[in-house]
Amino acid sequence: MIFGADVFHSGRGERKPSVAAVCASMDIDAVVYTGRYSVNKVPRNETIENLEDMVNDLLRAFWERNKSLPNRILFYRDGVSEAQFQHVLNIEVKSIKAVISRCYKSGSEPTLTFIIVQKRHHTRFVPENARDGDRHGNCNPGTVIDTSVVVPHEFDFSRPVHYNVLYDEHRFSADEIQTLTYRLCYLSARHYLKWEEESSEVSGASVSTISDVKDVMQNSMFFI
Repeated sequence: MIFGADVFHSGRGERKPSVAAVCASMDIDAVVYTGRYSVNKVPRNETIENLEDMVNDLLRAFWERNKSLPNRILFYRDGVSEAQFQHVLNIEVKSIKAVISRCYKSGSEPTLTFIIVQKRHHTRFVPENARDGDRHGNCNPGTVIDTSVVVPHEFDFSRPVHYNVLYDEHRFSADEIQTLTYRLCYLSARHYLKWEEESSEVSGASVSTISDVKDVMQNSMFFI
């Protein structure tokens, strides 16, 4: 079960409450998602104050759909600075663990991996040789930076979004978590296509068909 979470804050000078949003996958392919949101009581508080209830609701939704609970949970948390890592780790991982202890029998608890996602950073990467990049001179899609400029004693990498694995009971290898994270970025586009092998013995090639989106869904938020 893959979670994504973030907190939205109002503009500078405004005292409107911050809104936390959490979504989670409901199927084995991680393409069907259900979401929850909650208003933080403290303005501009980056911590998700009502995380326990939202995770509990999403686990309940997973159970209602699958008649079972997930045995692995992967939690991607956006919008947290380095200075807040320990605070979020202490509060939010503890909240998730509290829900797990209520929902699962002793000995059947799922493993949990908690990853911080940082889009707003100032590190930029450029290929040394033009042939190693795309036609605009940028790094090719899927490029991973996990040596030299990363923190030596932490499990972090960039794609160029910076990911920091704060808590990992799965014991992912670097290649495993980097590959999974990369593939999650392409779920919605990839699942529009259906690939089939040509029956012709001459070509032996693959062909694809693309699913149509119903007119009533064209202007709505939806997941596939």
